[in-house]
Amino acid sequence: MTDFTERSVEQELDAVHNHAALLQENGANVMVYGECGWMADNALDVPLSTRRLLPESQVADYADRLSHFAEALFDRYGLRLASITTIS
Repeated sequence: MTDFTERSVEQELDAVHNHAALLQENGANVMVYGECGWMADNALDVPLSTRRLLPESQVADYADRLSHFAEALFDRYGLRLASITTIS
């Protein structure tokens, strides 16, 4: 899980480097990726119906950065991205 809503593509690539390299070394071809930058501290105790969602005004930028991240992840590590993201 990462905080990509609050990082650049390069910062996110740096943050996942060790995990991506481990997946690559072990022959994986997919990285499961879950955004947690917008999660409440007690997210497991908060009902899904009341959790914080990424504002619609930020969705296009986030989607663009996520696409660039996925491309770079594949180029650097040969990993495809399986993403779990909740938006409004």
